[in-house]
Amino acid sequence: MDSPKHMELKNRIKAVCVIFKLSVREFERECQLNRGNISNMTGALGSDKISKIIARYPSINLYWLLTGEGEMFLSRSEKTGSDALGKEESAQREEPAKAETVDRPANRTHEGAAPAENDNSLLQAHRELIGLLRTHIRLQNEQLRLQNDQLRLLDEMIERIKNKGKVL
Repeated sequence: MDSPKHMELKNRIKAVCVIFKLSVREFERECQLNRGNISNMTGALGSDKISKIIARYPSINLYWLLTGEGEMFLSRSEKTGSDALGKEESAQREEPAKAETVDRPANRTHEGAAPAENDNSLLQAHRELIGLLRTHIRLQNEQLRLQNDQLRLLDEMIERIKNKGKVL
């Protein structure tokens, strides 16, 4: 079974896919990862794979990706402080056909789409992310329930063992 840390990383990557409206397979392709690197992930991702993800999507907060702490995306000042914004712009210039997939929520604004369309698209992405998070919470609650059942059974076994000792 996956450790919770790996499951969390996999879910964070899936959340990024939801925001960018990509399937996991499309995300793997965009980041030049092998098919199944994410969907079949059973261990940690190597630094080479993490580097490919950040190279393709420099607006993703690396600290959040690795730990789950902080914001999913770097703020504009964090991007400007590093050369991430320059990488993102050059990636868009080098691959104009894929530029829309690099940062969909931000690009739509720059393309002159109506604010309502941006809001609806972002709202839908957030709803999908919330759905993923709710599923994750349900699974975590079920895991806690099962662990509590195991603890209760262990407590009962300990009591039986203690009582056997008193009877003898």
